[in-house]
This record gives sequence, C-alpha cells and structure tokens, in this order.
Amino acid sequence: MLTIRQLNCSYGETTILRNINLTIPPGKVMALMGRNGVGKTTLLKTVMGLLRPLAGEIFFDGQEITHWAPEKRAREGIGYVPQGRDIFPYLTVEENLLLGLEAHKAGRAMAIPEGLFDLFPALKSMLLRKGGNLSGGEQQQLAIARVLVSEPKLLLLDEPTEGIQPSIVLQIENTIRFIKEQGTISILLVEQYLEFALRLADYYYIMEKGSIVSEGITHDISKEVIANHLTV
Repeated sequence: MLTIRQLNCSYGETTILRNINLTIPPGKVMALMGRNGVGKTTLLKTVMGLLRPLAGEIFFDGQEITHWAPEKRAREGIGYVPQGRDIFPYLTVEENLLLGLEAHKAGRAMAIPEGLFDLFPALKSMLLRKGGNLSGGEQQQLAIARVLVSEPKLLLLDEPTEGIQPSIVLQIENTIRFIKEQGTISILLVEQYLEFALRLADYYYIMEKGSIVSEGITHDISKEVIANHLTV
C-alpha cells in the first residue's frame, strides 16, 4: 500500500530524514517508534505531502505520489490524524465530520456513515457540541472519526494516545484493532506508548537521528532493541 525509497527531507538547512526505506502491505499495521525528536512526525508529514522531500520516492497503491499535493493524496485515500488532533474548535462535531467527507471521492454526495458511531458511540450524542468543548479524549476520537468518514486506504496516526485518559485509550485501541481485522485499511502508527504499539502492530520500524535503525515482526522484538533505542 505504501513504499518509501531512500527518502530524505529537511527543515531549512537541517536534514531530518536520511535514506528512509519503509513498506506497508495492504491491511497491515506498522508501528513507527523512537525517542522524541528523531523524525517520526516529519516522516508522516512528508508522506502526507505537507513537506517536500529532498530526495527519494513515495509510492502509494501502485502510483508514485512523491510530488502530489496533500489534497490529492487525501482524495486518493491517505488519511492523516496529526499529533495534537487539529479538530476545528468552533465547528460542531457534525460539521467537523462533514468536513472530513470533503476528502472522499464522492465528496458532499456522501453522508456520515452510521457505522462510524458503532466505533465512537459517544460522538453521536455530541453532534451539536462545538469541538473545542470536548475533552482531549473526545477530540481524539473526533479527529480519527473525521478521517475515517473519507474511507481511506492508508491511515497515518501520530501519537493517538498522547494525553488521553486510559478509558479512551482502550477505546482507540479497540477501534484500531477493529480496523485491522477488517483488513481494508493499512495503518502507519507513530506511538510512544510501547505496549500499545506492540499489541496492535504486525511489524515495527525504529528511528534514530532520522534513519531507520531496526525493523522486524513485533512479536520478535528483543529487550535489547527496546533498551538501546526506545527507553529514556
């Protein structure tokens, strides 16, 4: 679903990503892990088209998308839930979800799918509430739901558990697991909560100083790798 080859990216004169190679098969969950500041968010922004790479190639669903605009990537099936959620605080929950439909190929001809509220039942009773009046956990649910209404093929999740109460973390975990079981959406998950990531992911990549330094099947990750690259 996603293939990245020799990707390099910078902020100004500072190179952040160095020769990144990464592959996500259809319907799989890939965990992208590493300490703060190693380039994980930069990689997601580059896949989404928010940052231009210095070199390298990005392929999505069989097409090279390296120089596509972010809105074209969204309409072709890449959904992005950024760190910090970025919901629209002065719009209602319903209006936020309707904006998510703008990324759907059918656009406004679509309606909010009722099945969405099976994943996030709390949102159904909050449709008329302003996004800014929701708790952090409710905003995270809204941010994920807003992307899912567009029916993406690839979901980029940046720190979905950050600052979220445990009950909502469990609900988000169950939602990701449900998506995984359906097998129709690939997920690239950036996550600091190690146990959360390893419970959900089929495969892991670990970044350090802008490069992939370790990868493998999550069930096989060693304590040595965790100690060397993930503990503070």
